[in-house]
Amino acid sequence: MGDFDKKCESAVRGMKRKYPGLNIRLVLVIPYMTHQLNRDKEYYEASYDDIVIPSELIGIHYKAAIKKRNRWMVIKQTKYWLIFTVISEVPLIP
Repeated sequence: MGDFDKKCESAVRGMKRKYPGLNIRLVLVIPYMTHQLNRDKEYYEASYDDIVIPSELIGIHYKAAIKKRNRWMVIKQTKYWLIFTVISEVPLIP
């Protein structure tokens, strides 16, 4: 997971704490299945509200999968755009 992903995750967790009455969900969208996901299943299930592996990415070479996952999120899955809206709620420090 990259720095941008970590910042977004942190922002969503903060928003969930700040607004517990809203239906804010932290969804992990990964480009392919990993051994780590299987090995640490309990951790991932406790840390995220949902884990999604887009079916469109099955069979895509792992080096191309992240870019295709990002494109999938922007073009096909606008319901996951909340993460970008949440970032705008984080106060900027000058």
